[in-house]
Amino acid sequence: MTLAAASTNYISHSPTPGGVSPLASPVSPVNQEEIQDDLARYVRGAFIEAEMYRRVSGVEERLLRALRARRYVYDPEDAGLVGAVDVYIGLTALKCRAAESWINDILLSAIDKPWTLKPTPIPELPPWMKEQVVDALQAELQAQGIPMDLRARAKQLKDAALKYAREKAQSACDGMELKIEDQLMEGGWREAFAEFIQDFCTFPAAFMRAPVIENKRRLEWDGKRVVEKTDTIYVSRRISPFDAYPSMESSTPQNGRFFIERRKMQMDELYMCLGLQGFNDETIRTVLDKYKDTGYEEQLRPDYQRKFLQDTFTPTLDRKTLDLLIYNGKVPGTYLLQRNILVKDPEAQYECEIWTINNYTVKAIINPYPLQARPIFSSSFVKVPGALWGEGLADILRDTQRVVNSSARSIVRNMSYSAGPVGEVDVDRLTGGEVPDEIFPYKLYHVESDPTGKGNPAYRWFVIPTVVPELLQVWDKFSTIADDLSGVPPYVMGNMQVGGAGRTMGGLSMMMANAAKGIKNSILNVDRDTIEKIIEFYYNMNMRFDDDPDIKADVQVMARGATGLLQRELAQARTLEILQSLTPYATSTTPGVEPIIPAKGMQIILREVLKTTGLPVDDILPNPDQLSALLTSLGSVGGNPQMISQLIQSMAGGSPSSANALLTGSSAAPRLDGRSGVPSAPGGLPPPSSPTAQPSAGPSGGPSALPVNMPA
Repeated sequence: MTLAAASTNYISHSPTPGGVSPLASPVSPVNQEEIQDDLARYVRGAFIEAEMYRRVSGVEERLLRALRARRYVYDPEDAGLVGAVDVYIGLTALKCRAAESWINDILLSAIDKPWTLKPTPIPELPPWMKEQVVDALQAELQAQGIPMDLRARAKQLKDAALKYAREKAQSACDGMELKIEDQLMEGGWREAFAEFIQDFCTFPAAFMRAPVIENKRRLEWDGKRVVEKTDTIYVSRRISPFDAYPSMESSTPQNGRFFIERRKMQMDELYMCLGLQGFNDETIRTVLDKYKDTGYEEQLRPDYQRKFLQDTFTPTLDRKTLDLLIYNGKVPGTYLLQRNILVKDPEAQYECEIWTINNYTVKAIINPYPLQARPIFSSSFVKVPGALWGEGLADILRDTQRVVNSSARSIVRNMSYSAGPVGEVDVDRLTGGEVPDEIFPYKLYHVESDPTGKGNPAYRWFVIPTVVPELLQVWDKFSTIADDLSGVPPYVMGNMQVGGAGRTMGGLSMMMANAAKGIKNSILNVDRDTIEKIIEFYYNMNMRFDDDPDIKADVQVMARGATGLLQRELAQARTLEILQSLTPYATSTTPGVEPIIPAKGMQIILREVLKTTGLPVDDILPNPDQLSALLTSLGSVGGNPQMISQLIQSMAGGSPSSANALLTGSSAAPRLDGRSGVPSAPGGLPPPSSPTAQPSAGPSGGPSALPVNMPA
């Protein structure tokens, strides 16, 4: 059956009401008569359909080829060409490792995270703030009559409210960013993302499931002793491409009819699900009793090769795990009603998460995530428009890998042939006892004279010419082609054999910048398809389920991996050059003449230089804006030493030692980050013209009131 015919049949034959496609055949020896659970039958039918389409479309073989390339194993079609020389040059594996290191250096840098949150440009004013603006106008009208410019006054109050709303939104945004970063670190984000990047560079697609809600036990100090505590955390987990089964029409895990993950589960993991919401305790106990000695595994066609290549092959009798199918997708309401899940319309399709083991449904719930989004994300090194499976480096470099392997085999074969002479011997001229193939140094051969009388020797030797230099040129040429195709140059991995401009720091930086244009497109795929969507998913989860109102605001998620690539690599050199260029203008050789660049300007430049190094900037250089606010506040309190000390102490975080450090000019200055100063009026507005004017009260329990009394 051709791919086109298979696709046509799949499109024209949807799954039957029983849940099994007419074209599908079981991938495991499952007795369909034993499937009494209609929901498990429905999931089984979808799994068979996805597995068959993945196999017919060639994705399965591409996955195996990529895994063979990473493990230095020949494909079956090339194994017959190997012969006695089984040399395999791991060019694909080298490029994959280099790309992984490069991407991880950009996206998992210790200096900064690859994403950020920022408030929307025009935040929505809360109702209480709108009412406060109206109340302020009414109060002024009653006190002063109708002013000359009522429209300008209303605009002034609205601008003050918007500025205050922006400040509150930025504060909430900072709190939400710290919250999500903490959730990612606790949930194993860095480890899962590093595995995701390895799949991303190798296979046609990489997959990640996040957030997964799990209970985790940890130790906590209660003030007297260490106690165990169970916390609910959001976990990030990589999905192997071999275990990913999207529906055939999917271009992302979100937009298809379903996405199925095959996952191995330990017996104790399933036991821990007893009593949890959505799980069927009776079914779980039935599964544990039935498979306690043998386990259960879906017998799929590529499994044997995959296990052999991944060194995970175990005899059948040693299996103690359960193959779990996690179905995320649409389910008819009739199947849910059979599981006592209430739905409005039995004929409607509902987004659900279903867990099945063989013929048993152990979990069935309607998707509880915000907007009923699926917590599954994927991306590809090179995307194919409209398709979920793209291209990995193993696909891109397959032909060059085969040519390089062929060159290497030919080089080894030619070296073995040309390493010694090839001879011929006239055995009729050998005297008795001479062995023709007995050859070693300083041996004397006893032979008869040449019967032709021409004096020809009995032994003649020939040397096979070497073609190794020519073959090495072929090798080098296709290695260079691999550099261009992959977008990963050799100097990314520290290869110093770079000529021309690459011998200087500036030239190498320019070459790195040009080489980064290829990898930037791949990093952009990760940014758009994975990082932005996962962070947005966490944001929606916190907005819906977190009880802290101070972290909730209307924000935008921005991934900055690709956009910050060149800046991160060149920022240090560029800022140092700027610093060297501006230093002469920061000093004055003429007494009494101020330099062109004031000290505050140089402080700002030095802070920017230090930011690129990841050092604690605020602990090394004070914030010039904070110092200006400090000086202004000191001038307002006059010469009262006690008030000065209290003011500095409040700005230094409440520490008397920090206040003394500021007063004495000690080098151990407190952290002045711009957020610990004397609180000013929200919106940064000037004080009201009337000394008796007070801001109107906000709603009970709401945010602090906005200062609405302003000079007319």
